[in-house]
Amino acid sequence: MKIEIKNCNNIDQAAVTIEQNCLNIKYAQNGTGKSTIARALAAFVNNDEEAKGKLLPFKYKNEPLAHVPSVIGIDNIKSVKIF
Repeated sequence: MKIEIKNCNNIDQAAVTIEQNCLNIKYAQNGTGKSTIARALAAFVNNDEEAKGKLLPFKYKNEPLAHVPSVIGIDNIKSVKIF
């Protein structure tokens, strides 16, 4: 399943592939966006408006409506577990 993430913390635009009903492990160097991906998925799957608001990149704090965080392709995901 391909998921598109836009305007979430340090991620301007990215595509991530995950397997449904499987343990998906993402690994990379520090600062590359692994935690942002997890937070974005959880915020949008759970429709948590407060968590979504925390994803707005700092560089867009003065123009929040122009760069709204979004996650596309999660329609079939019912829950996210982060550990």
